[in-house]
Amino acid sequence: MTRTDDQGVQASTRDRLLAAAAEEIAQVGWDAARTRSVAARAGVNPGVVHYHFESMEALLLEAASRAMMAAVEGPAAVLLDEPRFVTAVAESLRLLTEMDMTGPQGRILFEIMVQSQRRPDVERMISQVLAGYREALVDRVRRDVDAGELPAAVDPVGMAQLVAALLDGVALHRYVDPDVDFTPLVGEIVRLIGGPEDE
Repeated sequence: MTRTDDQGVQASTRDRLLAAAAEEIAQVGWDAARTRSVAARAGVNPGVVHYHFESMEALLLEAASRAMMAAVEGPAAVLLDEPRFVTAVAESLRLLTEMDMTGPQGRILFEIMVQSQRRPDVERMISQVLAGYREALVDRVRRDVDAGELPAAVDPVGMAQLVAALLDGVALHRYVDPDVDFTPLVGEIVRLIGGPEDE
């Protein structure tokens, strides 16, 4: 086997372990996750886990980080890249309301939030992700204000915090009541931030 092939196999094994760890977190929770179970899910010997990761905790942390990034990737990308801010907020909300909070992705996000109160490394991971996201959102709002897309009186930091809190609140409500209809909220946010989308 060539060095390139060996690196590919290692990367594939590592990815399988990360996927298996995410499944483990979703199905049994962080505290009940076990090396042998994760290894079995990945189809490898338990010793392979510690070949690729410093510890089981390190594996779970990276798996959780990847899962969180994957879960918010769509809404975050829309919010940062959609040309019109009001449309970006509405579309981001729509994507969030379509996310299955009762499925594996939602359960992992919930578990991450719970563990952030118990594990400093999880708290740091979430803080870093959220800080980077808020900073990017502040920059986006600032550009829109400078370009006249948003009123000059809008405070970029305040607007970024408002939108981030709005999305977090919607996610929290959907954990508790997955069937709640947020269509009225989307319409009201569009009205408050920028008026009708077809203007």
